[in-house]
Amino acid sequence: MQAKHDQNNIPTLLGVSSVDGTTPVTIYASPSTHRLLVDSASGSGTVTSVSVVTANGFAGSVANPTTTPAITLTTTITGILKGNGTAISAASDGTDYLSPTTGITVSQSTPQTLGSTGSRLTKLWATDITVTNAIAGSITGNAATATALATGRTISISGDLTYTSPSFDGSSNVTAAGTLATVNGNVGSFTSANITVNAKGLITAAANGSGGGGITWTEVTTTSQSAAVNNGYITNNAGLVTVTLPSTAAVGSIVAIAGSGAGGWKLAQNASGVIHFDGTDTTTGTGGSLASVVRYDSVEVVCITANNGWVVRSSVGNITIV
Repeated sequence: MQAKHDQNNIPTLLGVSSVDGTTPVTIYASPSTHRLLVDSASGSGTVTSVSVVTANGFAGSVANPTTTPAITLTTTITGILKGNGTAISAASDGTDYLSPTTGITVSQSTPQTLGSTGSRLTKLWATDITVTNAIAGSITGNAATATALATGRTISISGDLTYTSPSFDGSSNVTAAGTLATVNGNVGSFTSANITVNAKGLITAAANGSGGGGITWTEVTTTSQSAAVNNGYITNNAGLVTVTLPSTAAVGSIVAIAGSGAGGWKLAQNASGVIHFDGTDTTTGTGGSLASVVRYDSVEVVCITANNGWVVRSSVGNITIV
């Protein structure tokens, strides 16, 4: 059908629809490409073939591609998948997810590290982690509570007190005795003791002295007695009791005699010994002595020259000086 010409002197063609064979359809020709352009308010068509392109991790197949297509998508990627908005790929253990065998480093005060270096999940724990089942494997760090030490320990003390405890792991108490160091070999009982004390309060030396501690009294019922320094003797025998001064005596040492028995007493000297009584001295050596006159006479002498020289400090009765 020939239509009128337009302003470009290009004829406008009219056609009819292929649907009913009668509806007019205006047909235009492009002045640049010379292709026919169809102007229609609506239209429809038929897809003659469907296929799937392999890309972005997907492949597939189409059943009935020219009639009623049934598309099946597949992928060659195995395991856990990850996507980036365009394509999918295989996820990596330790980078994109954590498998049961991947280690986890946990710190309460710093962000938690989960996974391998480079691409990890992090979380700062807001509360404590509660574990309901037993944890298998080794754990490094300090436990909040524990019933025993993994390895037993001992405690040792040295110095003036030495002590080593039995091995303990904290599950029960342990007890052991300590030992004090020996700081003074002169042990025993002392009269009017002279003592030395160190800065720690330990007695490092002790000896009999003449301090204000008094003397020790002993009743003598025999007829002879060797005197010891800082001792007193009560003579109680029907016969004469001879008390001999000690051969070794420090200055200030005391020997005393109190008469009780009817026989009286005599204070004998050692070789080189002498007793000073007021303005009179005894005979030097074993020949010198002091002696009671009546039953209850008494005397007390003090060493003024080590071992040999003595002086009468007090006496009762008329003492015989030889």
